Amino acid sequence: MKFWLITVVITVLLFLPAVAEADRFHYNNNLIGERAAAMGGAFTALGDEASGCYYNPAGLVDIDDDYVSLSMTIFQLRIADIMNYRGSKRLTRNAFNVIPASIGTIHSYGNHRFGFSVIVPSYDDSVIEFHDENTRPELHINSSNKSVEYLAGPSAGFYLNDKVSLGMSLYGYYRSDKEYLSVLMRRSDNFEQEINSSDRKLVGIMPLVGVLFKPSNLFQIGASVRTGLRVYGKATIYNTRTTNIIGQEPVSISKVDAGEETELPIGIRAGASLRLWPGNIISADLVFYDPVLYKSAGSQADLNPVLNVNVGVEQLLGNTWSLRAGFYTDFTAAPDIDISKPNPPPHIDLFGAALGVGFDGAFTTTTVGLNGAWGKGRAAQSGKIFDLREYYIGIYFGGSFRYHTEDEIDALRRWYDIDVEDNEKDEDFSRIRWGEEGAPEDFDESLEEMKEENRRKKSGYYDVE
Repeated sequence: MKFWLITVVITVLLFLPAVAEADRFHYNNNLIGERAAAMGGAFTALGDEASGCYYNPAGLVDIDDDYVSLSMTIFQLRIADIMNYRGSKRLTRNAFNVIPASIGTIHSYGNHRFGFSVIVPSYDDSVIEFHDENTRPELHINSSNKSVEYLAGPSAGFYLNDKVSLGMSLYGYYRSDKEYLSVLMRRSDNFEQEINSSDRKLVGIMPLVGVLFKPSNLFQIGASVRTGLRVYGKATIYNTRTTNIIGQEPVSISKVDAGEETELPIGIRAGASLRLWPGNIISADLVFYDPVLYKSAGSQADLNPVLNVNVGVEQLLGNTWSLRAGFYTDFTAAPDIDISKPNPPPHIDLFGAALGVGFDGAFTTTTVGLNGAWGKGRAAQSGKIFDLREYYIGIYFGGSFRYHTEDEIDALRRWYDIDVEDNEKDEDFSRIRWGEEGAPEDFDESLEEMKEENRRKKSGYYDVE
């Protein structure tokens, strides 16, 4: 029975990363931002919200107001199944997560923009409970996993000229992984139980640079590069084994403290955005990660290069409402299954979609939406292939608050007050844009054009000539 226990423990330890949300083989676990999340993460050619610090800090120059922004997944149900794990029974991992995806603040100093953001690119808090009392030996598995990854640091964006802007973020990196696994096997009056627990922490520094090019008023191109990151930390691993089998040691306990050092891949994002008609924009990104050798607690894996796709669209519905949607991929960096190799890592690709509704008021913005992903894959153990399935759905929320001067607040209140005469609104917004001296002589813009400009400004668009 000892052989069976060891085999089951190794198998479950192998499969844990396959069904964890924040596993080491995927890089697109959590959509970041308010507008960006609703557009499927296709934001490299935009970047005009606090999450631009993460996607492309060069886009921060298009933010006109000082403000603070928050986005989070307020509910996420994630389920992953290992099919036919024991006969016809499946091994299921469930996660019910509340994810604080990002918080950031942006401030303007002349033509420069400075910000600070805290990003949670991956998060997992899940459990496994598996009980099979009808097969001998009986098998009982209980497992939990909590993994979180943080990026925190300052960002800056500035114009190089009227068509090109540059930006940079300097993030501190922190990751924590806590895992617990208990496997109990029973035959008649004999039992064996093995408990494994681990606590790993990694830290590092991650620079990110970006550029945004605007060849026309309708079209933008953006790119950003996340440098390769070598992270350091420590791991503590506990193992406890108990049994009542005669001739075996009743209790054995071990503890291992080890240093951690591994390398995270270079990430390159390239995107384009196109305004098809007034109030509409479509954006697309390609995101590439280079191959690296991942090491953790004495084990290692050759991670493949990955190319993910993000596509998003936004349509304004009047002056204050907008509808956003997106599609994205989250392909695995794990190599293809090779049963000739001992304990090959699992391989599962995910496809996701997002849908959101946004409200843009005078002082606040709000976005509420849905996002989900699904995928199929495989894993191997001792020459046997297992099918993997994973899917999740979540409800996310994002919002921001803008800071204004007293004059701006007064004018914005008048703009949103339908009882104020149109010519008074025109005068107020001329004063905000051009100062107390009023509009220049060649600034001859009708009220309807002013309204359209204000709508584009609030939505991150540019004037159409």
